[in-house]
Amino acid sequence: MDSNLSWKFHIDYVALKISKIIGLIARLRHFVPLCTHLNIYRSLILPYLSYGLAAWGQAAKTHLQKLLVLQKRVLRLMYFSEPRAHAVSFFITSNIL
Repeated sequence: MDSNLSWKFHIDYVALKISKIIGLIARLRHFVPLCTHLNIYRSLILPYLSYGLAAWGQAAKTHLQKLLVLQKRVLRLMYFSEPRAHAVSFFITSNIL
């Protein structure tokens, strides 16, 4: 280990994977109910976020912010909300951390 150890590349990889799944949800959102969206989220996105959670505690906030933005984007898509709407209520309603 050295002082240059960073989680940037791993988080970028995870963000890319999550972005692709968000594209899938964006295409499906008019055709399936909300409960199906939540199941897709829990089965395809949540494992990527929870897998490295313990190790990402030392990651820079700027890198982790990328994942939070993606999480908010998918929730806004699922609830047919405006792109700049507050996502806190969506987190609470869907019981997502």
